[in-house]
Amino acid sequence: MSSVLESAPPAAGHVSRAALAAQEAERKRVARELHDEVVQGLVAIKLLAEQAGANPPADPSARFAEIAERIDFYLDELRRIAHELRPELLDDLGLRDALIALAGSIGRERGLVVDRRFPTELGPLTDEQELVVYRVAQEALGNAARHAGATRAALAIEQRDGCLIVTVDDDGCGIDPAVPAGDGIAGMHERAALIGARIEIESGPGAGTRVRMLLPLTGARS
Repeated sequence: MSSVLESAPPAAGHVSRAALAAQEAERKRVARELHDEVVQGLVAIKLLAEQAGANPPADPSARFAEIAERIDFYLDELRRIAHELRPELLDDLGLRDALIALAGSIGRERGLVVDRRFPTELGPLTDEQELVVYRVAQEALGNAARHAGATRAALAIEQRDGCLIVTVDDDGCGIDPAVPAGDGIAGMHERAALIGARIEIESGPGAGTRVRMLLPLTGARS
């Protein structure tokens, strides 16, 4: 397996700039989705209600049903956006069980067998660190299932040399170095920069892919 995409430890100033850029990009994305999807949809519902009030139909039940259906749709959109900001599983179950649930759901939905290797306790981590660990694992496993044609993957987490190390290995088709990296890989690097971590990706055509995130921990045990 040859190293195709690998990030060197970023300088402090670079991390700050990358973190700010990632945060701003995330805010813009959420604002755009709220405006383009939810706000515009609610405006359309408001117009439907106003029209129904100005010109009441003989049988209003169909109009009310249409309004209720549209409201349900945009409630689901709001839940989806909220889930993307922070999955409820992290707060309900904790990071370890949320990762177990993630591996199980990807297995059911994509047919990817995920072997899990991590300790009983993954902390102590901040909420932001937990979110980034979850998102990096989610992106790496999702890429393995959707794009690499992998049938098996391994998600491993360990604490060594003052770092929390998150590794995802898959048996997929690997990454072609001639093909530019996609948004998902860039997103992993940006998320890692937010918490002072770095991403290393090793791959090669037909050789599978290894994604590793190294997160320095204050007071971590070796």
